[in-house]
Amino acid sequence: MADDCSTWYQPVLNTIEGFLKKTNELTNENKGRLTKLGEISEVAASIEKEKDEGKETPRVHRCKALIKDICNTLLIGPYTALVTKLSDAFSMVNEMENRQKEEQSIKLPKAMQGRVDAVNQYLERAKGQLKEIDDTLRHLTPKVSLQFSASQHQYLFLPGTGYQ
Repeated sequence: MADDCSTWYQPVLNTIEGFLKKTNELTNENKGRLTKLGEISEVAASIEKEKDEGKETPRVHRCKALIKDICNTLLIGPYTALVTKLSDAFSMVNEMENRQKEEQSIKLPKAMQGRVDAVNQYLERAKGQLKEIDDTLRHLTPKVSLQFSASQHQYLFLPGTGYQ
């Protein structure tokens, strides 16, 4: 990971990883998300590193700023909050269900069990939506990676942004 931004983003990733461990939700899926966030932080770091290297056109500079803003939003924004909140909710529901299984005396009334089932359905829908976001990130990361040389900067084009 590039040094400039790793000092900014690595503590965020470490905090998320610590939280997921505490809630017993550091699953392979969440490890994959942390890996993807690490890749995104590398993209942001590479943009920061290239900032003053060579001459850039204003258009290239705007594109880099846009990509860096997107990376920052992903790393310190709603995506990470969603991952942690859903993991916390899954952990809480799993803990409650495990206690019910262990202790037969903890039997929920039918009305309450219906609410638990509704929460489970909500969590499954949210998990599906999170998977869609994950898929989008998986496809987005290679597209915004700035692994091109200075001669390629003139050909930078981001579809749908109006930057060409």
